[in-house]
Amino acid sequence: MSDLAIRAALTEMLGEISDIGTVHDFQRYENSAKAFRELFLVGDLIKGWYIARTAVSERSLVEGVNEEILTWDLRGYRSLVDDDQSEIIFAAQVDLVRAAIRADKTLKGTVITHEVDGRAGLQVERIHPVMFVGHLCHEAQCSLQTVRHIAVPEDPDEYDGFDHPIKVFVGQAPDVGQAHRDDYKDIQTGEAPPPLEDA
Repeated sequence: MSDLAIRAALTEMLGEISDIGTVHDFQRYENSAKAFRELFLVGDLIKGWYIARTAVSERSLVEGVNEEILTWDLRGYRSLVDDDQSEIIFAAQVDLVRAAIRADKTLKGTVITHEVDGRAGLQVERIHPVMFVGHLCHEAQCSLQTVRHIAVPEDPDEYDGFDHPIKVFVGQAPDVGQAHRDDYKDIQTGEAPPPLEDA
């Protein structure tokens, strides 16, 4: 499956959690501070998450098959409201995100597993207060690693860079068991976004 399918699966899983807010399947940005704020505004509170792919590593698994490890950044935000004990509410929501991912090792069939080198599921790196889109918010910085198997063509002339997609196996490599195949292409990144401009 493509990384778009993984993003969609994570977005759906997070979106099923009550009162989590808006879940974006990519890192959002707007030139206008007002427009950026509205991407995460629910009522008069900031509530939302985004999902971004931050790293890729690849290693040879068996002849003709490589193992690809994708690293994901999941960021969550919620307005800090002392009277509501919002830190407790937000911590509980982060635990619900962890539980949802823990319960589905294949992320709706889009990956082989999210267990890598002894680490399993969502890793919560830090929860702390930040200023986000002009609001004092709780921020959860979380990471997730997912595993896929990629078929490597025997003839290197079978593809040339971005012009030819390579096959990705979801499930186990063909030497180990049955696999499902889908096409995958790297995404070329653009330039850094300009600074925010107040509306």
